[in-house]
Amino acid sequence: MDKNFSITDAVLFNISGEIFDVRAQGQLLNIKFWPGSSSSLEMVWSIDGSNEQFSILFSQVQNFMIKERDEDYPLESGKMLKIAGFTQGSGNFQNCWLHPEQEDDADYLAFVMDDSTAILVKAGTADARRS
Repeated sequence: MDKNFSITDAVLFNISGEIFDVRAQGQLLNIKFWPGSSSSLEMVWSIDGSNEQFSILFSQVQNFMIKERDEDYPLESGKMLKIAGFTQGSGNFQNCWLHPEQEDDADYLAFVMDDSTAILVKAGTADARRS
């Protein structure tokens, strides 16, 4: 996956030196999916204390899944990021990698939320930005 960001400490998104901690600074607002021959998906996160948002636009989406919510958690906990990273295959999201040499081997970007929901995206490109 070609991307314009890196992930540090499983929660920090680095875009050209600007750091976003979506776990501490906000919550997932929405996910938009546009199917078709060139499918795309956008994840939008709030940035705490401001009216700005952090978003990731995935292009050439090949696969997109939401898995395994633990119903013992309150519904609002599904908006809070617990860990983000790269994983190989759609069935093994518990093993996320952060280091660049491993990202090349991984084909999914995984977002695991506080309620154990896992959002997995396999795409050609990912473009993160502040809006």
